[in-house]
Amino acid sequence: MAFLYKVTVWHWWTLGVIFLILELTVPGAFFLWLAISAGIIGVLIWILPALSLIYQLLLFSTISVASVTLYLRFRSRTQNSSDSPILNRRADQYIGHVFTLENALENGQGKIQLGDTIWSIKGPNCNKGTRVKIVSAEGSILQVEIL
Repeated sequence: MAFLYKVTVWHWWTLGVIFLILELTVPGAFFLWLAISAGIIGVLIWILPALSLIYQLLLFSTISVASVTLYLRFRSRTQNSSDSPILNRRADQYIGHVFTLENALENGQGKIQLGDTIWSIKGPNCNKGTRVKIVSAEGSILQVEIL
């Protein structure tokens, strides 16, 4: 138990490894930055072994808060940009397309086959063979209008 009275390089590096293991099990990138901060403090103690525990904790908390804050700012700027914003929203991919109805649209509801999927559609009543345009999507229901 004597090893707990003086914090050494190995304590900080062990804490960094524990944070890395937590990063693997918990979603997000929060623990990664804590692990890097613990590693930096371990290197500082290796270089400056006389650094007191108070300064170690102060530096660890400062580096942790700064690195997490910078990461969150960077992520918020880059996360929303995508070259395919509707990639996983299949219904939105059909907005603007024109199709011919194979079945009549009755009571404002019907079905249409697009590719390998049968979609529910809503719109004004119309007969079989009418050309319609998909104007919006609400979940898995496509809203159409007559052309």
